[in-house]
Amino acid sequence: PPASRRKDTVSTTLIYGPPCGGKSTLVHELHERGDLVLDFDQVHAALSGLDPYDHHDSITPFVVAAMEAVKRRLQAEKDTPAWVIACVPTRAERSEFSSFTNDVRLVYADRATCHDRALAAPHEGGYLLATRTWLNMIKAIQCLQTAN
Repeated sequence: PPASRRKDTVSTTLIYGPPCGGKSTLVHELHERGDLVLDFDQVHAALSGLDPYDHHDSITPFVVAAMEAVKRRLQAEKDTPAWVIACVPTRAERSEFSSFTNDVRLVYADRATCHDRALAAPHEGGYLLATRTWLNMIKAIQCLQTAN
């Protein structure tokens, strides 16, 4: 069973990967009632009343503040199973979650799948750009690692 279900430990899992890569879908399948799910898209929707994938720049600072508050609470209280969904391609970005997560999982879909999902999403323009940017960054990181 997932670590969050074992009696001897409570897990806070970072689920990361590209936009339209399946992160939210996986968490929806794995989380149980009572688990905390921290997802930028869902927090934005809750604060704005907009569709989860329709982000408005004027709302983003409030979303970031709310997410930071939840992260601080997760650092202080480790007794609630939690899932944190993020598009964090670099190790440095993922390390920002290390003080309160004890499991990290990559959810990865190939470029074509992410592209098709972005095209099908409402407000696809932003997701196409975000998906391309994320996947290009991962490709660059892999090239650098191979060269070393």
